[in-house]
Amino acid sequence: MSKSETPTSQDSVSPDAELRARAAQAVADRPEAVDADPWRQTFHIQPPVGLLNDPNGLVQHEGVYHVCYQWNPFGPVHASKFWAHVTSTDLVHWSEPSVALAPSDPLDKDGCYSGSGIVADGVVQFFYTGNVRGPAKERLPYQNLATLGADGEVTKYSGNPLIRPLEGYSGHIRDPKVWSAEGSYWMLLGAQTLDELGTGLLVRSANLLEWEMVGEVGGGTAAPLGYMWECPDVVRLDGGEILMISPQFDEGPDAGTERHSDVTLYNPGMLDLATGRFTGSGFRRVDAGPDFYAPQSFTDDSGRVIMVGWMGKPDHDEQPALVVKHPSADNGWVHCLTVPRTLRLEGDHLIQWPVEELEELRGEPMTLSGAVVEAGASLDVAGLPGTAFDLELTAACEPGGALTLRLREGDSSRPLLVTIDHWSGTVTLDRTLLGTGEGGVHTGSFDPGDRATARILVDNSSVEVFIDGGRLALSARIYPMADDTQIVVDATGAPMTLDLACHPMRAGLA
Repeated sequence: MSKSETPTSQDSVSPDAELRARAAQAVADRPEAVDADPWRQTFHIQPPVGLLNDPNGLVQHEGVYHVCYQWNPFGPVHASKFWAHVTSTDLVHWSEPSVALAPSDPLDKDGCYSGSGIVADGVVQFFYTGNVRGPAKERLPYQNLATLGADGEVTKYSGNPLIRPLEGYSGHIRDPKVWSAEGSYWMLLGAQTLDELGTGLLVRSANLLEWEMVGEVGGGTAAPLGYMWECPDVVRLDGGEILMISPQFDEGPDAGTERHSDVTLYNPGMLDLATGRFTGSGFRRVDAGPDFYAPQSFTDDSGRVIMVGWMGKPDHDEQPALVVKHPSADNGWVHCLTVPRTLRLEGDHLIQWPVEELEELRGEPMTLSGAVVEAGASLDVAGLPGTAFDLELTAACEPGGALTLRLREGDSSRPLLVTIDHWSGTVTLDRTLLGTGEGGVHTGSFDPGDRATARILVDNSSVEVFIDGGRLALSARIYPMADDTQIVVDATGAPMTLDLACHPMRAGLA
């Protein structure tokens, strides 16, 4: 072979290696605006550059927590979906992300879509949907398998796909959630019927490689609910089960009062493994905030059921541009995950609470005890901890009274408002004054009582509100002014007595 015929190094690079190298280069070459962005998070998982969405592959193995997420390293747009991979030994300090999966072969060339993880025979196995577009741009979904090696590298199974496109359903079949029970493996898939109705499909396997259909878990023509079910999950909790889904709607259940047409719902009940049908008491919101979608759960080595969600929502043509909703996109990145939350089931009610390990990031608190705020008056909370903090409070007032927190208040007078009325059992999260990002008012309900308890996690561009011990949660992205760091408490309608502790939060990201 002559010199001119010698293969170049580029010729010998596999498509997978080339995509991984391009992703690494995108991280290395990320705009300075990413690191300089005042909205970069302190203790939430976020992309190093580009776009993040659904959490994937959540699992703990040999003391290490693994979290993957949908990632486009090449820009803050929905395209070129990889799986990014981060690890932790304590759920709060996370590694730099690596590439777990790249859309590099014919079975996933148009995106490595969402999926889950499971430990089988001592090895972490990842299941994911390979998105492929056919000649007419039709969707061809393939359910695939990949294995996490001891060296941290992920290898796709040579016998993929495990499941090809299914007759009787559209090309919208994706997001496999896999678990083991009663001597078999089970996979729950989000799907859409040919009539464009959302449903979930239960399939079964004895060996994780060969799968057979069991049946539809719900939805469809029998119980229409949205046009597509995304990221389904069956969560086993405290002797019961919940079906968790992220259905998409042409018009949401809050049409006219809420922009988002996509929500995440849970239904307490029981899954019949023989038929695939799920029987429950009815669907309700997992999180009443504007930015929560596509959560996934797993059980860790201590037996805790832990959930992580995407703090975002899908984008639709008729909605505001992504950069309008999330101005960090102008600086080269967008979206983050929620903090990990433990789940419990009390009767038919889902209880969610930040994992206790988050308290490791707390600094010395500023506290108030028995502070009285007169009706119509305000209290400026002194000694503030900065722009990332963990706030706990208990407040009580006479009937007709309510509390409003002005978070990230400052000279610009553009705070986030959180109003808690414990007598009526309502919480309102109001972003209309922020002036940057998407506004809107969002309300959740809880059982009324003679006092309000709340825990509020604020990061540089997010807020997660937990009310009444976690019986209600509201999550939102916020984009306040960098110098706005005050907290002000307003009492309306009646005098209020307040106990408060506000902890600064240290960084948990590599």
